Amino acid sequence: MARACLAVVIASSGLALGLGETCVEEHSLMQQKLKEAEAPKAPISFLQTWQLTNGHSASHSSHSPESLGQLTEGLKKMAKSRKEGSKMDESSSGALDGIQRQMARIKNDTLDDHNTAIQQLNTLYEAIISCKAPSSSKPQSAKDKLVAQHDTCRVEEAAARGMREVARVEYEALTSPPQPCFAQFNDGSLGTLQHHDVMMDCAEKIRSWANTLRQSGPKKKSNYEKADVRYLQKQVKCNSLQRQFESSFCALQTSVGDGCESLQNCFSATLSSWESFKPDFQTMGASRKATFVAAEKVICLATAMMQTQVLDDDIAQCDNLNVDTSSLDMPPFRNAPVQPGCDFSSVTPAPCDSGFVTQYYTSQDWHAEAPAETCTPCASGRFSNST
Repeated sequence: MARACLAVVIASSGLALGLGETCVEEHSLMQQKLKEAEAPKAPISFLQTWQLTNGHSASHSSHSPESLGQLTEGLKKMAKSRKEGSKMDESSSGALDGIQRQMARIKNDTLDDHNTAIQQLNTLYEAIISCKAPSSSKPQSAKDKLVAQHDTCRVEEAAARGMREVARVEYEALTSPPQPCFAQFNDGSLGTLQHHDVMMDCAEKIRSWANTLRQSGPKKKSNYEKADVRYLQKQVKCNSLQRQFESSFCALQTSVGDGCESLQNCFSATLSSWESFKPDFQTMGASRKATFVAAEKVICLATAMMQTQVLDDDIAQCDNLNVDTSSLDMPPFRNAPVQPGCDFSSVTPAPCDSGFVTQYYTSQDWHAEAPAETCTPCASGRFSNST
């Protein structure tokens, strides 16, 4: 009778497929299914666990608290039938031993699932805090390099303008005739006999000046023209560098702006996953504890049934068993991290805003002698005060 009852209990709990026509057949089938149950099983995935705790099918349905509860009730009924005492036959004893081993494995699986859940929970949280804006070091470096080159060029442009002015002054000083006698000849103040000595002295001054002009004038003129060409060439180069600098600033704005948008999108997506999965983790935690308690009660009943006589107190002790499930406690959910902000200080003020023109152009020492050309704003207008 014990063998038949035990086969019925196992079959009704879903741990075996069915019953044979004889106790021997039942025992053979039961042993076969127990071996299958004891075979190594693949770890339960997050999806499988979620499906199981939400009423979906899963490959480890025998781990559910419901099926273990059915097995518990079946074993309790069988235990009550042995109050008068009877010897447990070897096959039934072996089957109970197999049930105990299976329950021990379920407990270990449950602990493994618990540790996996903690790892998954930490992974979700770490995904939030790992959100970083892509590096803008390259466009930042390009912009810093060009602003330095532009400043240096404008200093050189101011110097070239100064050299051109010196050459102009030197040439114009050479072309100025001696005064006041040159003007007196022109306005008719000189020309009478009484002015002879004065005229001779003036003529000598004019002759000396004319000789110097003929000898040095071409060189002074050439010096000015060369200085003018150097200045204009430097101005063209500096204006080109200014445009490159403003373009690099716009590229940096795009990099920083896109990086901030990427950071915010990453944070929103990972935070949403974190918040949406928290109830699932709580549900799964409760289910694991129920499974663990049910498995422990099955072990208790199987142990009691191996005794010669099963008393009501034995059944009650298993039924009211206080199982420590503290090892399955989920750690407190951490508070969501603060949403990261974006630093736009490196890209503001925007090109052509008044603050930008002041910072990079009009406040510079070179600006009076080498003023910047008209500024070119960024096409996006992303950080401009005018938008």
